[in-house]
Amino acid sequence: MIIITKKSSEITQHISNEEPVIIVKNFIEEDICNHVRKSSHLFTKKNTPKIGNRNKETFWRIDVLPSKVETERIFRTLCIFPNDKLSIVKTTNPIFNKMAEFQDKYLEFGRHINSNIKRRPQILHYPIGGGFFDWHSHKRFPNNYGLILNLSKKDRDFQQGQTEVILENKKVIKLDDYTDIGDLILFRYDLAHRVAPCDPKEDLVFSDKGRWTAVLPLLS
Repeated sequence: MIIITKKSSEITQHISNEEPVIIVKNFIEEDICNHVRKSSHLFTKKNTPKIGNRNKETFWRIDVLPSKVETERIFRTLCIFPNDKLSIVKTTNPIFNKMAEFQDKYLEFGRHINSNIKRRPQILHYPIGGGFFDWHSHKRFPNNYGLILNLSKKDRDFQQGQTEVILENKKVIKLDDYTDIGDLILFRYDLAHRVAPCDPKEDLVFSDKGRWTAVLPLLS
């Protein structure tokens, strides 16, 4: 079952009921999402990709079918270090701060965060031409629910390639059928999920087009 809401009391009840997917409409304004998306793309044009230290710096990298990984993928990722003084951090911090406030209010993340487990702000870009993240799942806790903020708009930035979740009854839910730019998706973290290939018939191009999302998992 998929739940769509904007009311605080309803969100609390749906999480208590362990609903598999909850969508919070209009969580972030569209113009802010557009600015974050364009700024993230610009950052990758001005800076060299690398494998950085998430505890010390902001960096980005490209994964194109990398070897020795559990889950196949093609995407570009921007890892944000919130204490950086970079302009991209000043641009993205407001959305991640709002997501963190949501986590603390509804999911009680604060009690899980320590020297070993931290929030890991991340922008993900699935480019047209086949960007994807194959089926995978996680241990349910401490995250309980994963959060995905849509930063792009279907039929404008991409045509196909969306987040899909397999429910316990084996039904596959295609979340972009219910969401728009600025919506926040909550999905139970132990459910298998993927990002289907983004416009796979096009040439693979890491432009500002494609599917863009912001996520804020708890990771070591």
